[in-house]
Amino acid sequence: MNRLLLTAAALVGLATPAAASAAPVTPATGTVTVDGSVAARCQFTTGTATITLGELAKADGTFDPTTVDGQNRTLQGWCNGTNSSMTVNAQSLTNSTAAPTGFSNQVDYTATALANSQSAVDTNSTDNTAGAPVTVGIFSGDIKVTLSASSSHGGSTLKMVAGAYAGDVLVTLSPAV
Repeated sequence: MNRLLLTAAALVGLATPAAASAAPVTPATGTVTVDGSVAARCQFTTGTATITLGELAKADGTFDPTTVDGQNRTLQGWCNGTNSSMTVNAQSLTNSTAAPTGFSNQVDYTATALANSQSAVDTNSTDNTAGAPVTVGIFSGDIKVTLSASSSHGGSTLKMVAGAYAGDVLVTLSPAV
């Protein structure tokens, strides 16, 4: 009987195929795309400053350019776009009193703004338009505004009208990607 059991076991072993080799496992991959964007923008973190010039006339009443030339203030700002630009619009210092013959009620000047090693300039403070834009790109930091080439409107021999004078330098940062 032992022989019969051994023979039966051997037959069963022959009748059962050897375990089939497992097929290679192939992973399946799905994809979730994640995207977003950041808008190009520029901002001033310090957007105002004041230059107090004091007396604009010499003792003889004519304009003294040393009171204006070289004066500067620093604004702070930033832009995050590679093609961001900056312009400067210098607006003359004016006095609201009409200037009779032989007098001036306006001081003209050049304004330059320096940001990210780029200078934007407005050489005509009488036209109320900005100078040519310059690309400042991506930056964060100082925007130094400097006044130069000042003169009394109408000529250097004119006497200055008494009173308060006011003007502005407008620095515009324009975002662009």
